[in-house]
Amino acid sequence: MSVLEGVLREELARLSANISAYKEKLKNLPKGTIFIRKDYNSYFVYRRRREGSKILSEYIGPLESLRAQEEIDKSSDYKRIKKNLKIANEEYLKLKKAVRAYDK
Repeated sequence: MSVLEGVLREELARLSANISAYKEKLKNLPKGTIFIRKDYNSYFVYRRRREGSKILSEYIGPLESLRAQEEIDKSSDYKRIKKNLKIANEEYLKLKKAVRAYDK
């Protein structure tokens, strides 16, 4: 086994572990998009998510509440992890092709 092949296989294993960790983290975070509505002089936070063909809106609370801030943070974490998962999957596929060259 060449040095380059060893490095590629290590990177492939690392990416595989990262992908599994990202998927596990996504399971623990709520799905959906946070949106804020203004009603008179107050702002209210809602989560919009899809269940089959239906779009459901869940009331979270006023923008100033602790729960609303936590849900906004969770939503931003979900987006960040989803983006990282997409990048990791793309890199995994590229590395898998590179490793296949050594399998011949």
